[in-house]
Amino acid sequence: MKSATGWAVCVAATLLGGGCAKEAIRPPQFLSGPSVSSDAFDPGLASAPVRIGDVFVYDNPVERLEVVAIGDHFIDYRDGQGGYSKGTWSAVLPKLRWASTYSAGARHLTRIEGTLHPLAKGNRIVFREDTMGARPGLTFHGTWECEVQDQAQITVKAGSAETWQILCRVDGRERSLLNYSDELGGLVRMAYVMDDGSTIVRQLTGYGRRQAPAAADGAADAPAKQP
Repeated sequence: MKSATGWAVCVAATLLGGGCAKEAIRPPQFLSGPSVSSDAFDPGLASAPVRIGDVFVYDNPVERLEVVAIGDHFIDYRDGQGGYSKGTWSAVLPKLRWASTYSAGARHLTRIEGTLHPLAKGNRIVFREDTMGARPGLTFHGTWECEVQDQAQITVKAGSAETWQILCRVDGRERSLLNYSDELGGLVRMAYVMDDGSTIVRQLTGYGRRQAPAAADGAADAPAKQP
């Protein structure tokens, strides 16, 4: 990578007709597959907790996520408006890739120690996050520590669910309190602490699960309920 000074010299030489060696500016390949550092990432689950066609709808802001592909420890989602995201089998962990009209980015999770799943009180995971985003441009580096707290029966707009509470800290600061349902294989409520100390709460407002294919006739999946 050129230094700022070297870049200025190169621009000046080009304007004066001298020129510089040309180096192609290559944008990050956000959607070309799982990030290299996460190829072997194992969230501790024996199988994906969701099926292709499952739908999760959240508020604040409104977001509709449909499972469109399931790979080796990875899940691909579409939001119905052309947006895309890729995460691990565990919805507790942050998304690895995302792209929409307003935002795109890639996140690498490395230095992973411990595991959360199967969820049990006291389970703990620590990992390093390195994120590069576009629209708007941003970079972030930090160390996460997430620990499973107690179980809690909560009621949100989508209904009631038995959940596990997971508290996550980033660089030692409380960042999120997540309520995860083993039955749904996803998050039911999320409370995020912002940089200014305010809190944003999101909750599940709709949910739909695809029925398992019939063993006898191999019938195609059909939506159980579409929010």
